[in-house]
Amino acid sequence: NRIKTYQNFTFFYEDKYYCIPLEEQEPIKYFIENSNCSLKEVARKFKIKCDTIKRRMAVMGYNYSQRYSNKFNRSAFKIINTEEQAYWLGFFLADGYINEERNFLSIKLGKKDHEHLKKLANFFKCENEDMIKEEDYENKPNPCYSICFNSKELVNDLKKYNLFQRKSGKEIPFLFENEVLQKAYLRGMIDGDGHVENGYFKYVGSLESCEFVKKYFSKFYSFNEECKYIYPHGIIYSFEIRSIKVNEILKDIYLNSSIYLDRKYKEVLSF
Repeated sequence: NRIKTYQNFTFFYEDKYYCIPLEEQEPIKYFIENSNCSLKEVARKFKIKCDTIKRRMAVMGYNYSQRYSNKFNRSAFKIINTEEQAYWLGFFLADGYINEERNFLSIKLGKKDHEHLKKLANFFKCENEDMIKEEDYENKPNPCYSICFNSKELVNDLKKYNLFQRKSGKEIPFLFENEVLQKAYLRGMIDGDGHVENGYFKYVGSLESCEFVKKYFSKFYSFNEECKYIYPHGIIYSFEIRSIKVNEILKDIYLNSSIYLDRKYKEVLSF
């Protein structure tokens, strides 16, 4: 009797016949015809679940592929084997924010460094020029600029390299066996949380980060065991060194590199 009720089975999928009324096909047709709309936008418009749209698409013979409003290389840190990748990873450790619950990475910089975000956008091959946002706060005279990358894949990849949520004061540097990658990683950390000037260097972060930077400097500088170089400041620490030798170390880190924060590169170049 039920078979007689449905005279026209419109679709055949996985050995079953389906009858999907025209009104239930509307969300699928709308999604296919409007390539700029994401699945969530269509689901909100027609007040149905995303999974329902996916199931109907499969029955109707359409292959679902995820759409992103902001297109960028979500696999940029799947495997790190270039200087640029290692640099940005170090920069994220110092100046990035990871949200594991909502799956995004965000970077916020002051106006004087906002051009650096354009380098980051180019690295990720961003297609949307509006991803860099200006954030103007009433109680601050200078605006900030930010960029946000929404991607569960990206966040999961970064977590493999010691980046995690609420990392402030708990940063754990990643150790590369490749010296070129390690130097690029360190340069990213310094561009994020370091201070450079003639004969003086300071890095602020977790105890592990400060010890990591100090260990690299020890390749070129003999630290006096009786002197204190790492200082506590609440939950964070600072590594500080005053020596003309600092100039030589920083030049080794910055010169002949392909990626850096322009402001600090020019400072090191002036020593």
